Amino acid sequence: MKVLFVCEGNVGRSQMAEGIFRELSHGKHEAFSAGTLVIKGDDHALKEIGVDASEYVREPVTQELVESADTVVVMARDETVPEYLKTSPKAIFWDVADPFEQSLEFTRRIRDQIRTHIEGLVTSM
Repeated sequence: MKVLFVCEGNVGRSQMAEGIFRELSHGKHEAFSAGTLVIKGDDHALKEIGVDASEYVREPVTQELVESADTVVVMARDETVPEYLKTSPKAIFWDVADPFEQSLEFTRRIRDQIRTHIEGLVTSM
């Protein structure tokens, strides 16, 4: 199964989800990520739990990426999500706050919330 994780900048939530999913699925499933708005960021909160996201490519979400996935997890503000993604039957929407420009402690809480979501997703596969 191929899972696409989407947030706004493809730097925080989607990168965390991709890394954590790869770890928890033990290579049984593919994961990749994209953003509705793409910016650079810091992956310090992932490094603390042993997930190296430094090699991940930050890229914008496209209809082709959505079509290539079996499941698409969206963690972006509704107004940034393209219509083709909003209406995709593959899309799952998680309400996860954006840690951009927030404290490391806040980012850790978001990381842990994403991990809980991922644990449920992996269990359901």
